[in-house]
Amino acid sequence: MAISHNNARAKSKKRRLVMSHRSRNILLTVIVVFVIVAIIVGIFVSVGLAPLKLTEQTFSKETQHGYTGGGFYVINGTTIKYIDDKKPELNSERSINTENIKLVACPELSLIYTSNAIYVLNTENPIDMGGTILNVKCGSSHIGVFVEDDKGEQFIAVLDSSLKEVNRITFTDTNPIDFGFDTTRGDVLWTLDVDVNTSKPISTFRTYDLKKRSASGMITVQGELVEDVAFTQNSVFLVGTSTLMCYDRSRNTQNYRLQCYGRELLDVSYVDDYVMMVFRDRGAQDYSKVIIYALSDTAERDPVMRTITLPDETLAVYSVANRMVVVLPDKVVKYRASGSIDKEKQFDSPIDAVEKLTGGRILVYRGNVPYMADIG
Repeated sequence: MAISHNNARAKSKKRRLVMSHRSRNILLTVIVVFVIVAIIVGIFVSVGLAPLKLTEQTFSKETQHGYTGGGFYVINGTTIKYIDDKKPELNSERSINTENIKLVACPELSLIYTSNAIYVLNTENPIDMGGTILNVKCGSSHIGVFVEDDKGEQFIAVLDSSLKEVNRITFTDTNPIDFGFDTTRGDVLWTLDVDVNTSKPISTFRTYDLKKRSASGMITVQGELVEDVAFTQNSVFLVGTSTLMCYDRSRNTQNYRLQCYGRELLDVSYVDDYVMMVFRDRGAQDYSKVIIYALSDTAERDPVMRTITLPDETLAVYSVANRMVVVLPDKVVKYRASGSIDKEKQFDSPIDAVEKLTGGRILVYRGNVPYMADIG
């Protein structure tokens, strides 16, 4: 009887050991599965597959609109509305007794113009520019109006916010190509013109200090056309048909130059002294191949140039805060300069068009309905 009792106890102990091993195995399996799930979830969270928040707007795709950084001006016929992003009490509406209005919206100044007159919004009286208005651009406190008079002569009239003319830039022996304002150091007007009456084109870039009301710099590029201009705090970049040139904006001396032959600039952004430019092949009709230029704005410092292949359905490519932002019908993907993916966010349903706004925002469309999203 004692032997039988001992055998029974031994068998019971063996069963407990077996059950203990099984329980331990089950527990280990549960832990492993949990860890795997946690890793997968972590990967998805780190990549950023959360839905991109969209805010529906109250105007349609066909409506002329301009974004100030804090709201939209919208023109419908002879009615102009302002729609604020966050404060509905700032919304306004007014009528203009004229047709064929064009809109320019900027963070500090917004205006409308016709073929020969210009209005600053929230003011009453327009100013006649004495000719045909070809283009209008605004800075933080000044307006540049590109005009051709009845003699065929072209000039840029610089106005302050009260529409008083404070400067006039004329072109006699050259053809103006472009102009604009750099606001990284206050209001600086820049112009770009070309002399084609030589065996090789000569492009001239000029800057004007509007506080001193005088020219502040000039850079001449011989042998190629300058097509784009980009400012940083320290430098100005001139993008030519074959060369990318970086100049010290205080001394107007060249820091360095790089080849960009056969490429056209899509977009540029900078943070501190780091610049990201995005190019594509000249004449390309899509964004299937783009080239990132990661640069310093003061010295050459081993620039990074990397070619990236993108999906055929890519709608747009931007440079925002030193990330390349790729907009697809179903998502937005941010790339580092190395070509690796930084973040990725999904649309809750597909979009079919997109436009870039200021302040790291985009306007996407589903049919005629616009939605604003923050991608900064």
